[in-house]
Amino acid sequence: MSIRKAAEFMLSIQTFQSEQDLARHFGVSKSKAAQWMTSICNDSRYTVIVMDHGDNVKIKVEAIEGRGRSIESIANDAILFKRPKMLVV
Repeated sequence: MSIRKAAEFMLSIQTFQSEQDLARHFGVSKSKAAQWMTSICNDSRYTVIVMDHGDNVKIKVEAIEGRGRSIESIANDAILFKRPKMLVV
């Protein structure tokens, strides 16, 4: 699993995500998800909104390298239908 895939997931769903949400979705520890969130927030390639409520920090990815849509969404529009699961890597 990579930070890029986590960011793509967050961009595709367009909602605020906490470290617990990411850990649950990807099946990793909360500390690993927290590392991903920190890396996403600190990297200039990602445009994020941070919602900080004490211990509960949530982020929303607005864009990746200026792109406001996920790669999957762009690919689905390009071929005019959703890609079959066996073709998705």
